Amino acid sequence: MRLLRSRTSNHDIKSSIVERQTSYISQVRRYVTEIGLIGLALFAIIVFVKEVRRPEIIIDAIDVPEDIAKLGYTGIVVAERLADESHKIGLKIGNLSVQNSWHNEAANLNEIWTSTNKPDILLPIAQTSVRSITRFIRQELGLNSIYIRGEIVHENDNIVLTLRNQSGVNTPPAERVTKNSNKIEQLFPEGGASLLRLTNPLAMVINAFHNFAKQLSNPPKEDNNFSQVVQASEYCINYPPTTDDSLAYTLWGYAIGKLNRPIDAIKKYQDAINIDPNNAIAYNFWGNALYALNDPHEARQRYEKAIALDPNYAYAYNGLGNALRDLNQPVEAIKQYEKALNVADKNFAFAFVYTGWGDALRALNQPVEAIERYKKAIDKDQFFAKAYEGWSYALRDLKLPAEANEKYEKAKSLSNRQYW
Repeated sequence: MRLLRSRTSNHDIKSSIVERQTSYISQVRRYVTEIGLIGLALFAIIVFVKEVRRPEIIIDAIDVPEDIAKLGYTGIVVAERLADESHKIGLKIGNLSVQNSWHNEAANLNEIWTSTNKPDILLPIAQTSVRSITRFIRQELGLNSIYIRGEIVHENDNIVLTLRNQSGVNTPPAERVTKNSNKIEQLFPEGGASLLRLTNPLAMVINAFHNFAKQLSNPPKEDNNFSQVVQASEYCINYPPTTDDSLAYTLWGYAIGKLNRPIDAIKKYQDAINIDPNNAIAYNFWGNALYALNDPHEARQRYEKAIALDPNYAYAYNGLGNALRDLNQPVEAIKQYEKALNVADKNFAFAFVYTGWGDALRALNQPVEAIERYKKAIDKDQFFAKAYEGWSYALRDLKLPAEANEKYEKAKSLSNRQYW
């Protein structure tokens, strides 16, 4: 009898343990499911908010003459080709900007066109679609879409593409592209640029700035490329969206600064900050201009403001390091160079930081360690003249005049190369 009771008791204990384990597993599964559903809901909300905030560009089918349509260039085909060309320009601008502090703004140019290429998501229960809902919310929030309409017409022996922004008041003037009648394909590259200018004028400011900087002469001078920057900036500032105006002023000022006119550049940075007090890029460039005016104390304040607005702004840490070095604080300068390297992404211009770090080490009478930093700078950019120049000074500190002259001559041979 006792044996039977013992067996029964053991069985009950095992059953109780199994039940507890099963209950525990069920609870874990429920919690995992709930957490997964919450995560999915949060993800859906984030995606939905992003879709609502994303600039939506609606390009109607272009009106085309019947003879052109018969060649396969229907209104829908022409609209899609123009959008594709604009997308190509946006990609190019984004790629050119990877080493610049405005690379995030340039990368966002490409997002404009993704919304026009995405298939809509139907919601059968609500008998509507995600795009319809997002458009309704955008309208309620005052975030209107951009509507583009246009036509191709014959004029004498030419064909003329006209594009218009139909989005409301203060829209930019119509864009016209004229080509020979038998060169329809040539309409699309220029038409794509016109479309981008109508819908995102900031893109053309960035593009004009890159063209200017790439072909900057030595000594710098105002030329047609600089005029293009000015025209693109004024166009961007005069027409919507106003959210782009601050960066337009910033790049305009930066172009002026490259012409060795830091005082005039500062005025543009101030205009940029008046529009957007949180424009860290403008504060950083303002610091650069003050540094060029041999005012490291004021430059330091602008760099610190840029960092306060964007703690991951590697270029501002580099500028702050330079200002501190000139203020005879090389140890503090090195700390800023280290911070720049810690927050920099893979596209950062590392040669600047390593060269500044080397200069700070020279100020600490550590020429051997300085040379190691200059070598790292050259490893990152073999054409960086300032690194060779610093290396030559460090070699002179080590009483090695022949080697120093060799590095200095190398620096001189590279001095025409522009850095920006």
